[in-house]
Amino acid sequence: MKERIKLGIVEDNNIFTESLRQYFRVTGPVEVVFFTFEKEEIVKLCKKHQPDVLLMDINLGYFSGIEGLKLVKESFPHIKILMCTVFSDNENLFEAIAQGASGYILKTTPAAEIELAIIETFNGGAPITPQVASQLFLVFRQNNIAQLASDGLTSRENEILGALVRGLSYKEVAQEMNISMSTVRTHVEHIYAKLEVNSKAEAVAKYLKTSR
Repeated sequence: MKERIKLGIVEDNNIFTESLRQYFRVTGPVEVVFFTFEKEEIVKLCKKHQPDVLLMDINLGYFSGIEGLKLVKESFPHIKILMCTVFSDNENLFEAIAQGASGYILKTTPAAEIELAIIETFNGGAPITPQVASQLFLVFRQNNIAQLASDGLTSRENEILGALVRGLSYKEVAQEMNISMSTVRTHVEHIYAKLEVNSKAEAVAKYLKTSR
């Protein structure tokens, strides 16, 4: 890991922002390089400070965090974005993931867990708080998977895609399904080919779009 993870915060709740700044001021891995609640400032500050991760509120005063997410991804596709909100909202959750968010957490998450989520995001993970993961799993269970079946996915591939939607890692999928990591990777390769995607994020986004 780099010396410190550079974090930008896009948030209009000063109490929440200040509490995180104070927390990260006394811990090692994360350094807050900027914070803003102005839409016009996001791209400028990203260009100036080159953050590794953005923590972005999904509901920002006069504009949506989804708009901010799109702005950043258009100019800085390499920046990883962790969305946060005061409540879990299926519509915003699906849209955020579809637009390239790396993870989705609730503001009620303790600061220490937010820090872990930032580190996980930086390392290429897709952190999702348990409440949000439960919603994703419920949606996956309740929605008709006929669209995915029409793409030629087998029942096992559907199971594995469901696990990815829930935020599980390949190792966790292997443990849950009692299969080897290499078998999981083989199934994932088949899923990518059939759905015509190139990454876990794209596969999850395609599922979420078809299930809405």
